[in-house]
Amino acid sequence: MNPDGPRNILEVGSPTAAAHPPYDGVRATDPVRLIPYSWVRQTKPGGTVSAVLGTWQEGAGRVELTVLPDGTAEGRVTGRAAVPRPSRPPFLPGWSGADGTGRPTDTSPTLLNDPTPAFLAQLAFPEAWFWVTTGEDLESVYCLSVPGASAQIQDDTYGWTVHQGGRPALWDEIEQLLAAWQEAGRPDLTAVRLRVTADTQTAWVPGHPALRWEKRLV
Repeated sequence: MNPDGPRNILEVGSPTAAAHPPYDGVRATDPVRLIPYSWVRQTKPGGTVSAVLGTWQEGAGRVELTVLPDGTAEGRVTGRAAVPRPSRPPFLPGWSGADGTGRPTDTSPTLLNDPTPAFLAQLAFPEAWFWVTTGEDLESVYCLSVPGASAQIQDDTYGWTVHQGGRPALWDEIEQLLAAWQEAGRPDLTAVRLRVTADTQTAWVPGHPALRWEKRLV
């Protein structure tokens, strides 16, 4: 038993969640794409926010954040997390007005089957969906989609070819991310640090400026 008495923990997603903030901690039962600041705001300084960040089946991380006296929270990724296989994305990949011209790519999309690159890709694009389908010749086609942009990468006779459209140029961005990760020595996802403020979620790998992502919180 806790010598200081029972702890007031909010379990997000639980039908029996406590309803009396501020809480000693917040535990989320469902994966999220960004850490909501409301969880930080409702937690006492020194309390913890525990959540699964990332919704791709092979690319989710368990996050532990400590709430600071200034109302922000900082912490790290403590390890991989299992999440259910996502359903079909709510929007189909489209060229969003671009011509979708193909080009070769030396970056294999199979890297996104690795938990760390998959997790980093979601830090860069929290709204992204990633899935694999089958092409006309029964080849694997790797698909990435965000609102307004998409990319499809498939293996042909001569290597990988990418077709992409919309803005941002999604696969161009992922290529740069994967190159930066490899140049950094392929750090594990547990190297990632996070900070959440009222306005932003910032994630980074210390010592590697190219592996840093700041996202606005709505």
